[in-house]
Amino acid sequence: MPVRGLEPLLAERRLIQQAPLSALAETRIGIDVSQYLRQILTSESTREPLIAATGGLPIALTAHIEADLRTLDKFRIKPVFVFNGLPLYRRNPPRQAQEVISGREAAQRNHAWALYEQGHAEEAAKVLTEGQRHGNWVVPIEVTRLILRMFRHRMVEYIVAPYMQWGQLSYLLNHPKGYVHSVFSSLEMLAFPTQRVITSIDFANATFRFVDRGRAIADIGLIPDQFIDFIILCGTELLPTFPPLADNFFNRSLIDMLRHFKSGAGVIAGHSEHPAVRASGYLEGFLRTRAAIKYSLVLTAEEGTCLPLPLVIPPTQQAHAITASEVPADIHEIFSGRLPDELYFHISKGLISPQLVGWLTSGIIHELPPLDNGESIEYRKYIENVITEGATAPRCTALSLLTSCLNQAWQQKRIVSSRLHRVVRRKD
Repeated sequence: MPVRGLEPLLAERRLIQQAPLSALAETRIGIDVSQYLRQILTSESTREPLIAATGGLPIALTAHIEADLRTLDKFRIKPVFVFNGLPLYRRNPPRQAQEVISGREAAQRNHAWALYEQGHAEEAAKVLTEGQRHGNWVVPIEVTRLILRMFRHRMVEYIVAPYMQWGQLSYLLNHPKGYVHSVFSSLEMLAFPTQRVITSIDFANATFRFVDRGRAIADIGLIPDQFIDFIILCGTELLPTFPPLADNFFNRSLIDMLRHFKSGAGVIAGHSEHPAVRASGYLEGFLRTRAAIKYSLVLTAEEGTCLPLPLVIPPTQQAHAITASEVPADIHEIFSGRLPDELYFHISKGLISPQLVGWLTSGIIHELPPLDNGESIEYRKYIENVITEGATAPRCTALSLLTSCLNQAWQQKRIVSSRLHRVVRRKD
């Protein structure tokens, strides 16, 4: 999910610039895999919306990636792909919202199938390209192994971030050794220490579009801290849109609010009596998201340890150097409990799935609904008795193998199996 309404605002103010791909020759570019896949799977020329009806993996995905890698080789650009890592800790996962989204998407698929059975194949495909997904019905974690296998075969550099890929990209970009010279990511990257963000690459025409962060902040008329708050309140993958503006979103109204209340926390406090703000605990969610961005955990290159981003990159001219004593003592309430550095290293190499470790750290196994939205009795029994809760269930076995080499606190952690039709609590 991109930052809501930010790209149209930047385009309106002519803050999105374009340059030839040759301008990046002889450099290393850090690529956010989530954004890269989103570009492939939502573009009119490369998306495969019928995946929503047929299931499986995109047929032409590997061919598109191979072609893009050849284009980068042609311009002597060295890519470094960065995958998303473990999920952030959430006290109250938005189960009800997920049920609404899943039900809406199931209705969209059923409508497309009805059109297809009536002989309207083109209209059915068009229906599947509408909505928030824009034709992208692929869950990134489902194609991760396919992409990793391709990268290993072609000896392409990659790393799986400990948590958020944006923090790891910022670390690689700002490191004194300059591991990458530019980043290709979503607009959420503008909330992290960076000068410019490449938002899209047109491999066919050998051009790319980018945003200058400093110029955007100056043009919008906010200070850097307010700009970060603005991105969060617009609505991102980390936090929904500020509730009072959710239905009739207008980013200029949000900019005026930030100028008046001086900060995002002030904006929320000024609307504390709003029913949706109070019911959702939006202020706490905002503060947690703000801290997750500021103290994003990254894997260091030399020591191989997992540390907060401000401790491992040089401070900007406007900000003072943050010391370890200033890092919140309850940072584990934002990310997860401390894990061994060796485990983060294995995750970074793709040897252990972040999805598996995420089940342990979050305490929740999210069961994604199948094509029929999990309405069949056979599917429910299969998930409950074979996949999750059976005596030899692969998920229980995988978690047991993982926790066997961790300390006792992890071995005794409760795991919740969350499905749309049932929530089961069990103790490993």
